[in-house]
Amino acid sequence: MAAIGTGIVVSATDANGNFKSYQDEKRAIRGAWMMIGGFAGAVTFGTVGFVKAGKNGSKATRVRRELIRRNEPITFRISPAYNPVNRYARLALSVQF
Repeated sequence: MAAIGTGIVVSATDANGNFKSYQDEKRAIRGAWMMIGGFAGAVTFGTVGFVKAGKNGSKATRVRRELIRRNEPITFRISPAYNPVNRYARLALSVQF
């Protein structure tokens, strides 16, 4: 969103940085609001994602530690399949511990 807003602002000005017309000035203002919204959204969702990643990482570490303590391996299996009647293929991922 911020990149689109930046593109709108840049395209609304000439080489000297002046607006080409009143319409371009209005378009540049909308582009500036898009830039602000893009940065605000990035900060908000980036912070939320960072906090969630930390929580999920600590949960995964606890699960891994418990599986090591029990001496149980984690196995990942990918199994492809094809159904000729419906003519579709699928790929299944199964985790076993």
